[in-house]
Amino acid sequence: MKTTNIFIVLLVLSAITIVGSIASDHEWIITTKEEQSSYSKYIDPETTKTNVTLEEAKAIMIAEKPELDGDSINGELLNDSDFGTIWQLTSKTSDDKSIRVVIDSDDGNILYLYDGSKKIRADSKVSEKEASDIAEKYMKNMLSGDQLEEVHLRTVYYQEPVADDLPGLYIVKYRRIMNGIPSSDGVTIRVNSETGDVSGYREHWEISEEKTYAVDNESILTEEEAAEYLKEFIGNEIYDGKTSDTIEVISSELIWRSNENDEIRLTWWMQFTDPKLGLDNNLPGLVGIDANTGEVLVASYEIG
Repeated sequence: MKTTNIFIVLLVLSAITIVGSIASDHEWIITTKEEQSSYSKYIDPETTKTNVTLEEAKAIMIAEKPELDGDSINGELLNDSDFGTIWQLTSKTSDDKSIRVVIDSDDGNILYLYDGSKKIRADSKVSEKEASDIAEKYMKNMLSGDQLEEVHLRTVYYQEPVADDLPGLYIVKYRRIMNGIPSSDGVTIRVNSETGDVSGYREHWEISEEKTYAVDNESILTEEEAAEYLKEFIGNEIYDGKTSDTIEVISSELIWRSNENDEIRLTWWMQFTDPKLGLDNNLPGLVGIDANTGEVLVASYEIG
Protein backbone atom coordinates (compact mmCIF):
# COMPACT_ATOMS: atom_id res chain seq x y z
CA MET A 1 0.00 0.00 0.00
CA LYS A 2 1.52 3.30 -1.05
CA THR A 3 1.65 5.98 1.59
CA THR A 4 -0.41 8.42 -0.50
CA ASN A 5 -3.36 6.07 -0.77
CA ILE A 6 -6.22 6.55 1.67
CA PHE A 7 -6.83 3.26 3.46
CA ILE A 8 -10.04 2.94 5.43
CA VAL A 9 -11.19 -0.29 7.04
CA LEU A 10 -14.84 -0.45 8.03
CA LEU A 11 -15.31 -3.13 10.66
CA VAL A 12 -18.93 -4.32 10.49
CA LEU A 13 -20.31 -6.75 13.04
CA SER A 14 -21.54 -9.30 10.53
CA ALA A 15 -20.51 -12.60 9.03
CA ILE A 16 -18.52 -10.92 6.28
CA THR A 17 -15.13 -9.37 6.87
CA ILE A 18 -14.36 -6.60 4.40
CA VAL A 19 -10.75 -6.20 3.44
CA GLY A 20 -10.20 -3.08 1.35
CA SER A 21 -7.30 -2.20 -0.88
CA ILE A 22 -7.85 0.99 -2.83
CA ALA A 23 -6.79 0.89 -6.45
CA SER A 24 -8.23 4.37 -6.96
CA ASP A 25 -10.18 6.81 -4.80
CA HIS A 26 -13.41 4.84 -5.23
CA GLU A 27 -12.43 1.28 -6.16
CA TRP A 28 -12.38 -1.49 -3.55
CA ILE A 29 -11.44 -5.14 -3.61
CA ILE A 30 -13.68 -7.09 -1.21
CA THR A 31 -13.18 -10.65 -0.02
CA THR A 32 -15.17 -12.76 2.41
CA LYS A 33 -13.80 -14.95 5.19
CA GLU A 34 -14.58 -18.02 3.11
CA GLU A 35 -12.55 -16.70 0.18
CA GLN A 36 -9.65 -15.73 2.44
CA SER A 37 -9.48 -19.19 4.01
CA SER A 38 -9.14 -20.78 0.57
CA TYR A 39 -5.82 -19.04 -0.06
CA SER A 40 -2.88 -21.35 0.58
CA LYS A 41 -0.35 -20.32 3.18
CA TYR A 42 2.45 -22.11 1.34
CA ILE A 43 3.84 -20.70 -1.91
CA ASP A 44 5.64 -22.55 -4.67
CA PRO A 45 9.18 -21.06 -4.77
CA GLU A 46 9.59 -22.30 -8.34
CA THR A 47 6.84 -20.01 -9.62
CA THR A 48 7.17 -17.09 -7.19
CA LYS A 49 9.76 -14.38 -7.78
CA THR A 50 11.51 -13.11 -4.64
CA ASN A 51 14.34 -10.62 -4.12
CA VAL A 52 15.97 -13.04 -1.67
CA THR A 53 16.47 -16.59 -2.93
CA LEU A 54 16.38 -19.67 -0.71
CA GLU A 55 20.16 -19.99 -0.87
CA GLU A 56 20.57 -16.35 0.10
CA ALA A 57 18.13 -16.83 2.98
CA LYS A 58 20.18 -19.81 4.15
CA ALA A 59 23.34 -17.67 4.01
CA ILE A 60 21.63 -15.04 6.18
CA MET A 61 20.71 -17.74 8.70
CA ILE A 62 24.26 -19.12 8.74
CA ALA A 63 25.69 -15.61 9.19
CA GLU A 64 23.51 -15.34 12.30
CA LYS A 65 24.27 -18.91 13.43
CA PRO A 66 27.71 -19.86 12.04
CA GLU A 67 27.69 -23.23 13.77
CA LEU A 68 24.97 -24.53 11.45
CA ASP A 69 25.64 -26.79 8.48
CA GLY A 70 23.97 -25.40 5.36
CA ASP A 71 22.89 -28.88 4.29
CA SER A 72 20.89 -29.24 7.51
CA ILE A 73 18.69 -26.20 6.76
CA ASN A 74 15.21 -26.74 5.37
CA GLY A 75 13.28 -23.83 3.91
CA GLU A 76 9.80 -23.06 2.68
CA LEU A 77 8.17 -19.98 1.19
CA LEU A 78 5.08 -18.73 3.02
CA ASN A 79 2.47 -16.03 2.55
CA ASP A 80 2.15 -14.30 5.92
CA SER A 81 -0.82 -12.03 6.63
CA ASP A 82 1.38 -9.48 8.44
CA PHE A 83 4.72 -9.59 6.63
CA GLY A 84 3.81 -10.81 3.15
CA THR A 85 6.10 -13.34 1.45
CA ILE A 86 8.64 -14.83 3.87
CA TRP A 87 11.18 -17.61 4.04
CA GLN A 88 10.79 -19.93 7.03
CA LEU A 89 13.98 -21.88 7.70
CA THR A 90 14.49 -24.66 10.22
CA SER A 91 17.54 -26.60 11.36
CA LYS A 92 18.97 -28.56 14.28
CA THR A 93 21.91 -27.77 16.57
CA SER A 94 24.59 -30.31 17.47
CA ASP A 95 22.58 -31.25 20.57
CA ASP A 96 19.44 -31.79 18.44
CA LYS A 97 17.73 -28.57 19.48
CA SER A 98 15.50 -26.76 16.98
CA ILE A 99 16.33 -23.44 15.37
CA ARG A 100 13.75 -21.51 13.33
CA VAL A 101 14.36 -18.31 11.42
CA VAL A 102 11.83 -16.22 9.48
CA ILE A 103 13.35 -13.95 6.82
CA ASP A 104 11.67 -11.26 4.73
CA SER A 105 11.93 -12.43 1.12
CA ASP A 106 11.98 -8.83 -0.10
CA ASP A 107 14.80 -7.24 1.94
CA GLY A 108 16.44 -10.11 3.86
CA ASN A 109 15.52 -8.82 7.32
CA ILE A 110 15.34 -11.42 10.08
CA LEU A 111 11.77 -11.12 11.32
CA TYR A 112 11.94 -13.91 13.89
CA LEU A 113 14.58 -16.21 15.33
CA TYR A 114 14.05 -19.03 17.82
CA ASP A 115 17.02 -21.01 19.14
CA GLY A 116 15.93 -23.91 21.31
CA SER A 117 19.52 -24.56 22.41
CA LYS A 118 19.74 -21.33 24.39
CA LYS A 119 19.54 -21.67 28.15
CA ILE A 120 16.93 -19.76 30.11
CA ARG A 121 18.60 -17.41 32.57
CA ALA A 122 18.57 -18.86 36.06
CA ASP A 123 18.53 -15.52 37.88
CA SER A 124 15.50 -13.69 36.57
CA LYS A 125 13.88 -12.26 33.47
CA VAL A 126 15.97 -9.90 31.36
CA SER A 127 15.33 -6.33 32.50
CA GLU A 128 14.15 -3.57 30.20
CA LYS A 129 17.52 -1.81 30.52
CA GLU A 130 19.38 -5.02 29.63
CA ALA A 131 17.12 -5.57 26.63
CA SER A 132 17.78 -2.02 25.44
CA ASP A 133 21.55 -2.47 25.81
CA ILE A 134 21.44 -5.82 23.96
CA ALA A 135 19.45 -4.28 21.11
CA GLU A 136 21.78 -1.29 20.79
CA LYS A 137 24.87 -3.49 20.69
CA TYR A 138 23.29 -5.69 18.02
CA MET A 139 22.23 -2.70 15.93
CA LYS A 140 25.72 -1.21 15.97
CA ASN A 141 26.93 -4.30 14.12
CA MET A 142 24.19 -3.93 11.50
CA LEU A 143 24.15 -0.21 10.58
CA SER A 144 26.68 2.14 9.04
CA GLY A 145 28.16 5.00 11.02
CA ASP A 146 25.98 7.59 9.26
CA GLN A 147 22.85 5.57 9.98
CA LEU A 148 23.77 5.21 13.64
CA GLU A 149 24.15 8.98 13.97
CA GLU A 150 20.60 9.53 12.72
CA VAL A 151 18.82 6.64 14.48
CA HIS A 152 17.60 7.26 18.03
CA LEU A 153 15.77 5.09 20.57
CA ARG A 154 12.02 5.60 20.43
CA THR A 155 10.53 3.08 22.84
CA VAL A 156 11.07 -0.18 24.71
CA TYR A 157 8.15 -2.29 25.86
CA TYR A 158 7.46 -5.82 27.02
CA GLN A 159 5.19 -8.11 25.00
CA GLU A 160 3.56 -10.99 26.84
CA PRO A 161 4.05 -14.53 25.46
CA VAL A 162 1.52 -15.49 22.81
CA ALA A 163 1.47 -19.07 24.12
CA ASP A 164 2.37 -20.85 27.36
CA ASP A 165 5.48 -22.50 25.91
CA LEU A 166 6.90 -19.35 24.32
CA PRO A 167 9.00 -16.58 25.93
CA GLY A 168 7.96 -12.99 26.33
CA LEU A 169 9.68 -10.40 24.16
CA TYR A 170 11.03 -6.90 24.55
CA ILE A 171 10.24 -4.78 21.50
CA VAL A 172 12.91 -2.11 21.04
CA LYS A 173 12.12 0.55 18.42
CA TYR A 174 14.48 3.12 16.93
CA ARG A 175 13.64 5.84 14.45
CA ARG A 176 15.57 8.17 12.19
CA ILE A 177 15.73 11.88 13.06
CA MET A 178 16.34 14.40 10.24
CA ASN A 179 16.74 18.12 10.95
CA GLY A 180 15.33 17.57 14.39
CA ILE A 181 12.14 15.88 13.10
CA PRO A 182 11.51 12.11 13.29
CA SER A 183 10.78 10.08 10.18
CA SER A 184 8.91 6.89 9.42
CA ASP A 185 12.28 5.15 8.92
CA GLY A 186 13.83 3.08 11.66
CA VAL A 187 14.71 -0.26 13.17
CA THR A 188 12.73 -2.73 15.28
CA ILE A 189 14.54 -5.34 17.40
CA ARG A 190 12.97 -8.14 19.43
CA VAL A 191 14.82 -9.49 22.47
CA ASN A 192 13.97 -12.81 24.13
CA SER A 193 13.07 -11.99 27.74
CA GLU A 194 14.27 -15.38 29.02
CA THR A 195 17.63 -15.72 27.26
CA GLY A 196 18.54 -12.16 26.26
CA ASP A 197 19.03 -13.21 22.63
CA VAL A 198 17.92 -11.07 19.71
CA SER A 199 14.97 -12.95 18.20
CA GLY A 200 14.01 -10.45 15.50
CA TYR A 201 15.62 -7.60 13.58
CA ARG A 202 13.90 -5.42 10.98
CA GLU A 203 15.11 -2.29 9.19
CA HIS A 204 12.67 0.07 7.49
CA TRP A 205 14.15 2.64 5.10
CA GLU A 206 11.94 4.53 2.66
CA ILE A 207 13.59 7.96 2.67
CA SER A 208 16.76 8.46 0.63
CA GLU A 209 19.89 8.89 2.71
CA GLU A 210 21.42 11.02 -0.06
CA LYS A 211 19.00 13.93 0.35
CA THR A 212 18.58 16.57 3.01
CA TYR A 213 15.23 18.03 3.94
CA ALA A 214 14.71 21.55 5.18
CA VAL A 215 11.81 22.69 7.35
CA ASP A 216 9.92 25.84 6.30
CA ASN A 217 8.44 26.85 9.65
CA GLU A 218 6.38 29.69 8.17
CA SER A 219 4.32 27.41 5.94
CA ILE A 220 3.74 24.56 8.41
CA LEU A 221 0.20 24.08 9.64
CA THR A 222 -0.30 24.24 13.37
CA GLU A 223 -1.72 21.22 15.17
CA GLU A 224 -5.05 23.03 15.47
CA GLU A 225 -5.13 23.82 11.74
CA ALA A 226 -4.31 20.21 10.85
CA ALA A 227 -7.09 19.03 13.18
CA GLU A 228 -9.58 21.16 11.21
CA TYR A 229 -8.54 19.40 8.00
CA LEU A 230 -9.04 16.08 9.80
CA LYS A 231 -12.57 17.04 10.86
CA GLU A 232 -13.40 18.24 7.37
CA PHE A 233 -12.12 14.98 5.87
CA ILE A 234 -14.12 12.75 8.23
CA GLY A 235 -17.15 14.95 7.65
CA ASN A 236 -16.92 14.40 3.91
CA GLU A 237 -16.30 10.66 4.27
CA ILE A 238 -18.83 9.83 7.00
CA TYR A 239 -21.13 12.74 7.87
CA ASP A 240 -22.57 13.69 4.45
CA GLY A 241 -20.21 16.60 4.01
CA LYS A 242 -20.82 18.18 7.41
CA THR A 243 -17.74 19.01 9.48
CA SER A 244 -17.49 16.62 12.45
CA ASP A 245 -17.85 18.26 15.88
CA THR A 246 -17.23 15.08 17.92
CA ILE A 247 -13.64 14.35 16.89
CA GLU A 248 -10.90 14.80 19.48
CA VAL A 249 -7.21 14.56 18.61
CA ILE A 250 -5.51 12.54 21.36
CA SER A 251 -1.96 12.54 19.99
CA SER A 252 -0.12 14.27 17.18
CA GLU A 253 3.41 14.44 15.88
CA LEU A 254 5.27 15.95 12.94
CA ILE A 255 7.16 13.31 10.95
CA TRP A 256 8.80 12.90 7.55
CA ARG A 257 7.11 10.42 5.19
CA SER A 258 7.93 9.31 1.66
CA ASN A 259 5.25 8.84 -1.02
CA GLU A 260 5.07 6.61 -4.09
CA ASN A 261 7.08 9.12 -6.12
CA ASP A 262 9.86 9.26 -3.49
CA GLU A 263 8.73 12.74 -2.52
CA ILE A 264 9.29 13.60 1.13
CA ARG A 265 6.25 15.05 2.84
CA LEU A 266 6.27 16.68 6.26
CA THR A 267 3.22 15.07 7.86
CA TRP A 268 1.03 15.59 10.89
CA TRP A 269 0.54 12.04 12.21
CA MET A 270 -2.60 12.12 14.35
CA GLN A 271 -4.63 9.70 16.46
CA PHE A 272 -8.22 10.71 17.11
CA THR A 273 -11.40 9.57 18.84
CA ASP A 274 -15.03 10.01 17.82
CA PRO A 275 -17.73 8.51 20.09
CA LYS A 276 -20.29 8.58 17.27
CA LEU A 277 -18.08 6.23 15.26
CA GLY A 278 -17.11 4.04 18.21
CA LEU A 279 -13.52 5.28 18.10
CA ASP A 280 -12.06 5.62 21.58
CA ASN A 281 -8.65 5.59 23.27
CA ASN A 282 -8.47 1.81 22.98
CA LEU A 283 -9.26 1.84 19.26
CA PRO A 284 -8.51 5.33 17.87
CA GLY A 285 -8.47 6.44 14.27
CA LEU A 286 -5.23 7.40 12.52
CA VAL A 287 -4.53 9.97 9.81
CA GLY A 288 -1.50 11.47 8.13
CA ILE A 289 -2.02 15.06 6.95
CA ASP A 290 0.39 17.00 4.76
CA ALA A 291 1.76 19.66 7.12
CA ASN A 292 1.98 22.26 4.35
CA THR A 293 -1.21 21.71 2.33
CA GLY A 294 -3.65 19.92 4.65
CA GLU A 295 -4.08 17.02 2.19
CA VAL A 296 -4.97 13.75 3.90
CA LEU A 297 -2.28 11.31 2.80
CA VAL A 298 -3.23 8.31 4.94
CA ALA A 299 -6.40 7.44 6.87
CA SER A 300 -6.99 4.24 8.81
CA TYR A 301 -9.84 3.58 11.22
CA GLU A 302 -12.36 0.91 12.17
CA ILE A 303 -15.97 1.79 12.80
CA GLY A 304 -17.45 -0.25 15.65
